[in-house]
Amino acid sequence: MIFVNFKLYHQAWGERAVALAQICQRVSQKTKVPVIPLVAGFDLWRVKKEVGGPVWAQHGDLYFHGPHTGWQSPALAAATGAAGILLNHSEHPLPPGRIRQILAYLRRERWREKWAQELGKETAAKIKKLQVMVAFRTKGQVRRWLARLDPPPDFVAYEPRELIGSGRAVTEVQPAMIRRIRQLVPASWPLLVGAGIKTAADSQRARELGAAGILVSSAVVLSFQPEKVLLDLAAPWR
Repeated sequence: MIFVNFKLYHQAWGERAVALAQICQRVSQKTKVPVIPLVAGFDLWRVKKEVGGPVWAQHGDLYFHGPHTGWQSPALAAATGAAGILLNHSEHPLPPGRIRQILAYLRRERWREKWAQELGKETAAKIKKLQVMVAFRTKGQVRRWLARLDPPPDFVAYEPRELIGSGRAVTEVQPAMIRRIRQLVPASWPLLVGAGIKTAADSQRARELGAAGILVSSAVVLSFQPEKVLLDLAAPWR
C-alpha cells in the first residue's frame, strides 16, 4: 500500500486536496494497490465527502472531546470519516507514554463503553474501527518503544527525518537498517518505510526489503504529474 502525506503543502489545500485525493483514488482503482491520502485536518471532512474511500488524518492528540482548544481529536477524526490516524511522525513527535494512552483510549473496551455513552453508539463504532500507524525515526526508538505499545498499532512506519525531502531514498541509503527493523517488528505488524522515495526502483526495493508499503509526500504532492508518479510507485506492488 501507498500512503501519500499531503502535509501542509499549499499544493494540497482545499480544492487541490480534493483533486489530489481523486488522483490517489484513480491510481488505486487502476492498479488495485491501496493509495491512501493523509490529509490536513481542515480538509478531512471535505475530502471524505467529495472523494470517499479511505482517508487518514495526519495526526491525533490525547484529547478526544471536551474543553481542549486547538487539539486534534482522534474521536472527531473518526466521526468525520477518517479510516486512520498517523502518530509520531518525525515532524510531529509524541512522547511514548502519550502514544500508549491514545492507543489505550482507542482500543480498551472500558473506553469504548465510555465513548458510546458520551458520544453515541455510531461515533463509538467509528472510533473502534479507526486504525493507527505509529512512525519511528530511528532503530533505537523501535527497539525501546515497540514492546511498550500495548495495545499495539495497526501499522508501524520507519521514516528517518534526515532523509525526508532529501531526494535520497531510505531504501538506497539504509537498506541494512530497514532489514534490522523488519526483524525487530513482529511479523504480524505491517511495516511501511518512507523518506526520499520517489521512483519505481525505490518502491521495488522497499518491497524486497520486507516492507508492506511506502510513505511518500513531496515526490507526489509537488509533482507536475502526480498521477504518473503514483502509477510508477504502485507498479512494484501490483
